Amino acid sequence: MKAWKMAVWLAGAAMVGPAFADSAKEPAAATSQSVDKDARDFFGKAHLFNQRQVALGLMALARAQTPEVRKLGEQVMHDAQKHDEELFKWAESQGLRMSDLGIGGSEDVSRAKLEKLAGKEFEQAFLTEVVQDASSLRDQENRTLDVAQLAKVHASMVKNADVHAKRAQDLLNRDFSDKAPKKG
Repeated sequence: MKAWKMAVWLAGAAMVGPAFADSAKEPAAATSQSVDKDARDFFGKAHLFNQRQVALGLMALARAQTPEVRKLGEQVMHDAQKHDEELFKWAESQGLRMSDLGIGGSEDVSRAKLEKLAGKEFEQAFLTEVVQDASSLRDQENRTLDVAQLAKVHASMVKNADVHAKRAQDLLNRDFSDKAPKKG
């Protein structure tokens, strides 16, 4: 297993482990049926988004040439880990177990593409992904979450993603001005 893949797996295990360490010992206070479906759906999508951000950040640390791109990757990863911790605190407060949340993986074609790149080619693709991810997260903003704690996490995710996207767009404009995607 490549070093960064192992780091992603370990980072995910470290985030999930503490939040659900005791859930196997005690019956859950709630089940997935007693928790709002929109809240469960948001949790799953937000968790997968955060895991993708962690993986992208780790790749940036390993493959980027410039310190600015590595620093952005580190910040993207750090913010995603923080958001996931908040999500898992909510799930734990609801008495939910991982098995109650129905989180499944998804094939990430763009990440597979990034795995094959290095140096400036990687940087351009990474920065473009950061801009596109912020746009996709912002598109979900219209969704109404009845759970205040999750709505707060979502707002924080959007705010951080927008900051990351602005920095990524600035770096794209500076280093790849003729190829930079326009912020949408």
